[in-house]
Amino acid sequence: MQPTTPGKAGRRRLRHRSQHVDVFDVDGRIRRSDTKDGEFIKTFSPYHLLKEGTTYPPVFFTTSARDDRVHPGRARKMMAKMETMNADVRYYENIERGHGGVANNQQEAHMRALAYTFLWQQLRK
Repeated sequence: MQPTTPGKAGRRRLRHRSQHVDVFDVDGRIRRSDTKDGEFIKTFSPYHLLKEGTTYPPVFFTTSARDDRVHPGRARKMMAKMETMNADVRYYENIERGHGGVANNQQEAHMRALAYTFLWQQLRK
């Protein structure tokens, strides 16, 4: 008898059992015991590479409270860490849609307007 594997939704649940674990295998399942991969990921992780005293360009983070692939806590955590470093950071979290960030054309237009407004403000400096 073949062992059963969780479907797509099951893998997502496994992934989100602990929202801030950085090490996943190819199927997205958490490997809590493999710290070697976790240490490797830290060598290119933007969050782990932030350095106090470094001047960063202005940043605009967007996320969704219902993202089923990347927990919004990651964007929140990155924004909070940059705020403590007095970086110029902005944040917007859509509460109505998942990984794509928008549920309809109106939200798409709103998200694009936010992004283009931020870009325009930075180009005008």
